[in-house]
Amino acid sequence: MFENSSDPNLANAAWQLLADQHPSTNAMRAAIDSALKGEPDATEAIKKACSDMIESLPPERTVAFLVGQSVNIEYSGQPQIAQAMLDVVSGQLDKVKGEKVRQQLQKTLDNFKLRQAIVGKELPLSGLVGTDGKPIDMAAYAGKVVLVDFWATWCQPCLQELPNVQKTYEALKEKGFEVIGVNMDENAADLEKFLQQQKLPWATVRSGDAAKVGFNTPIAQEIGVEAIPFVILIGKDGKVAKLHTRGELLQPAVEELLK
Repeated sequence: MFENSSDPNLANAAWQLLADQHPSTNAMRAAIDSALKGEPDATEAIKKACSDMIESLPPERTVAFLVGQSVNIEYSGQPQIAQAMLDVVSGQLDKVKGEKVRQQLQKTLDNFKLRQAIVGKELPLSGLVGTDGKPIDMAAYAGKVVLVDFWATWCQPCLQELPNVQKTYEALKEKGFEVIGVNMDENAADLEKFLQQQKLPWATVRSGDAAKVGFNTPIAQEIGVEAIPFVILIGKDGKVAKLHTRGELLQPAVEELLK
């Protein structure tokens, strides 16, 4: 009754009711669970479930939902599952009627590719300055394992992760672990106020261009950062080793890279 309502909230609610226990949705959950367990052929099962969802549910909202879910899954540290979903969804954007929405979804797909493309390469951290206004000196981090943490003072998940980063930093700093915090606040005064209340033991940098801050920070645009916290682990060779390594996964990953 309501899936084609002109009220987007009503239409979305109708889609959620329809999709929640739909067989294709359940198949998707099962396929993702299989992938997390490392079972064979899980990737193909995910692709089939994606196709079935788009075919059997209202396609426009289904495509948008799957793109959003793929980003959530990627940021949880499972880019291979996200890639399997996007392999299908990227060819289905014509199902989305609204030009603006379609462009937003395409941008999300493009940003995913940008993020994945930095793995195995050196990270271009030019254009960033410290709280003293001086450019960051990447030579000081040569030969070290470095966590680059894109964060903001308004981002609760970012702040919740800080104690874990600090614990890992204190445990492994003497062995060659460093942290660079890339602040994404649009107002520099917000960062200054935060640092007055909570000192961070590592370098905090932000865009050196006052006209391009927050998610418009040039490096964020270049590597496709569209949500935070976004964390990057750089190996001793100066190349990106891992993305989205947070929580209990962080310290073991750093220890492995330090070997």
